Amino acid sequence: MPPGQPTGLEILVNRTVASIKAVVPLLDELHDGLAPPFVQAIAHTALALIAGLQTVKKNREQCARLSENIHSVMHAIAEVYLRTETPGSIPPATMNQVAKFTGTIHKIHAFVEAQLDKSRIKHFFRQSEMNALLEECRDGMRDAVDYFGLNSAANLVENIDDFQEQTRQMHKELLELMSTLSDASISHAGSSIYHNDSQTSSRSFSLLPSRPQIFYGRDSELAHIVQLLRHAPAARIAILGAGGMGKTSLARAALHDSSHADVLFISCESAVNSLDLVRLMDEYLDLKLGSDPRKGVLRTLATKPSCLLVLDNLETAWEPLDSRSGVEDLLSLLAEMPNLALLVTLRGNERPSGVRWTRPFLPPLGPLSAHAARRMFTDIADEGHDPQEIDQLLQFTDNMPLAIDLMAHLVAYEGCADILARLETERTALLSGGQDRRSSLDASIALSLSSPRMTSQPGAKDLLSLLAILPDGLSDVELAHSDLPIDNILACRTVLLSTALAYYDNSKKPKRLCSLVPIREYMQHFHPAPRPVVWSLQRHFHRLLEMYKTYEGSYEIPDIVSKINVNFSNIHNVLQRSASPDLTDLITCTYALGAFSLSDMYGALGNYYNWFTSNSALGVECFEKALMRAGEVGGELTCSDAGARLEFSLSDEAGGLAKLHTRLNAVRVEAMRSEGLGALKQTLALVETARDYLDSCGMAGDALKIQLRITEAEAYLQKSEYAEARRVHTQMVLEGEDSDSAFILMNLALIDVETGANTQDVLGRLEMVQNMLKNVAHFSGSRLTDMILASLRLRERQFDDAAMLFKECLRWGWTQCAHPDVTSYCLERMADVGRWRAEDFGWTSTTAFVYFAFAKKTKIMLALYKAICFMGDVFLAGDGEGDEETAESLFVVALGAFTYMDVHRSRGECMMRLGDIAWRRGDRERAAAYWRDAGPLFVRAQRMEDVGRIEERLGRCQ
Repeated sequence: MPPGQPTGLEILVNRTVASIKAVVPLLDELHDGLAPPFVQAIAHTALALIAGLQTVKKNREQCARLSENIHSVMHAIAEVYLRTETPGSIPPATMNQVAKFTGTIHKIHAFVEAQLDKSRIKHFFRQSEMNALLEECRDGMRDAVDYFGLNSAANLVENIDDFQEQTRQMHKELLELMSTLSDASISHAGSSIYHNDSQTSSRSFSLLPSRPQIFYGRDSELAHIVQLLRHAPAARIAILGAGGMGKTSLARAALHDSSHADVLFISCESAVNSLDLVRLMDEYLDLKLGSDPRKGVLRTLATKPSCLLVLDNLETAWEPLDSRSGVEDLLSLLAEMPNLALLVTLRGNERPSGVRWTRPFLPPLGPLSAHAARRMFTDIADEGHDPQEIDQLLQFTDNMPLAIDLMAHLVAYEGCADILARLETERTALLSGGQDRRSSLDASIALSLSSPRMTSQPGAKDLLSLLAILPDGLSDVELAHSDLPIDNILACRTVLLSTALAYYDNSKKPKRLCSLVPIREYMQHFHPAPRPVVWSLQRHFHRLLEMYKTYEGSYEIPDIVSKINVNFSNIHNVLQRSASPDLTDLITCTYALGAFSLSDMYGALGNYYNWFTSNSALGVECFEKALMRAGEVGGELTCSDAGARLEFSLSDEAGGLAKLHTRLNAVRVEAMRSEGLGALKQTLALVETARDYLDSCGMAGDALKIQLRITEAEAYLQKSEYAEARRVHTQMVLEGEDSDSAFILMNLALIDVETGANTQDVLGRLEMVQNMLKNVAHFSGSRLTDMILASLRLRERQFDDAAMLFKECLRWGWTQCAHPDVTSYCLERMADVGRWRAEDFGWTSTTAFVYFAFAKKTKIMLALYKAICFMGDVFLAGDGEGDEETAESLFVVALGAFTYMDVHRSRGECMMRLGDIAWRRGDRERAAAYWRDAGPLFVRAQRMEDVGRIEERLGRCQ
């Protein structure tokens, strides 16, 4: 093929794009003329689709093949609407197919968008989801092609000009059809408003809106307005609130309950200053613009006996600072007329100055009540939907009337389940099929963001984007103390409140600055919070969590706990979105949060009340709540801990020894919990404290001390401090019973394998263990020794035998033993791709991701970060074709975690890998620094084989 000549795939993409572009205007015209359902959504999605199709690289051919027949289906849909006997209305069966195609084109767009994501990790975990979506797209297109009678095999347009000519001809037919329709039929089909006494050619102001037919939750506000209008015929009333709160609907309802002789409803969306407002009123009153049109308008209005003037969406003219004074002057002149009542609607919470607004003020409109929201939803979408699904959808709308209206109309056609599924990927875009503020949620929010009040304080948008990821909002104190990099942050807060993009939640003490769910979703999608702002808040939360850790059990703990508890969801969200450059800080903050839970909170308060206030009744109540919460989250260790604390609190009259024993057992359980969270240093410190207390009380032989030793030995093993682990296990052999000694000897054999002990010595120890367990008829003894034997075979590079044994033990662990430690042991060694042959890469690399999923599910922190390290090996592999950047990121994350947990061997392995990457990049100094730091860690772990590898690498740097 000559250079520069397009490939067959490029030709297909170009033709598909050109064909879709040709047919979209036809659907737009069809929507404008007849307003049939789904047509506009199809057109908008098609435009978004071709934008992605032109840039997508990954799976480009699949994306092109999915899209190649879309233009023909769109053309067929337009033709169906034109050929029907009643233009704009088609049979229900055909309508259903159009609705299905709308869903299909949305799915195709979602598939194409997913291919634009460059994260290989994300693609790996979404493979099954993407494959399922691909099949749904193919099935949907196949159904559409079959239903509309298209020949998919011969459907590719060979001559774009021919297709465009066909489309132009159909467009001409559509215009002719529209011209033949009577004005009455068009008005009936496309408008729900009726004429007032005045009849002019201007839609904006010659029509009085009808009373809203679906109107709930504003009874008190409506009664407030009507009462003011009746008691003060020249009342001046402002309806305020965020975009989409139903201000216009409330004004429409109020004007129909007015007793004024004349009612003038003027939509001010097109006005940008006071002159435009005068022009609109002049045209409505059918006056002729003279040299002073304002004087003519005021004179005419003054002649009316009683008049209600409604200025809807006045903010478009009033918001700009350069036109604000002119608008306020005009409002002041209107407010001086004794015969004129003035009702205005504005976005935000601020009333224009220059007018003495009638008191009591109407409070800014907020979300509907739950009852009103459900009634509004049901009136639009009809009965018969799953109540739980309705609740989930309404939760997304945050009971904002515009969002409810748009959501309910979608549900009426597609059903709750389908809309819930689409919400997962489309978010607010699902409610933004229209192009103006009344038919598009995104357009309504964007209008508020573009207001001059927002643009005058650039930091206001950053603050709003931060609130978007904080479901619990922020208090004024937190705003001041978080050191957020936002200039004039308190002024920014005032702007958000004045534009109603944020509000104070007064149900919380102290009150908290929050934003509604649809606004938060929009900001997350279009204006994500700047990373420096998120990092600053993360540091603030981290300091709070560290204070909890430092002062646990002190007088200060209730205040600290309450501050963490009110921000618990906020902290989760900040950590999920942090991408902090300081990975150590991110990881330690994550662990600090993991160490704090609602169970911990009540437990900490219980300790406080029990020990520092002598309020044992309140302490018992807190411990009971801790136990209940621990049961809800399902953590065995947490439940045991909470239960032990409750038992201890209730044992005041049971005697000093029992009380002491219970308290120490609670410390032991706390140590086990710390071990599960990876806080291994804390685990050893707790064990040491409890053991010293036992020794000082003359309880050295207590069974509790043996359990503490088991916890201590396991912590040393996890830290890869094998010498210390061997010492503790040896002491336990001298003091334990036969069955205990067998498992202790098994752990000693494991240590021998990891530290390179003689093979025959290991086999001899395993044989001894098998004999001991055989004598006590222990059913699992042979499988447990097989696990260690498999590790020995792997060390000796007997890969086939090792793989067979590991797989058998893993199968046993999953199906019979059901103990996470067994599964974790096998997966860890099977997933370490660097220890296996190249020919084993296929199954070992897959196991690395299985290990990650297992660790995430079981919440074993050490296993989770070992899996991340092994995944780094997978991405690094590939004969020079690996993803080095992704691998490096994974190693850095794992290294930070291992450093926090103080796991020497794993730290050394990460440093060795990072040094290898630096070496390949030519950065010898950095490589040597990593390798030098790794050496002592391997020495600490008695991994002499790895010490040799480090020395060989450092030799290259000489």
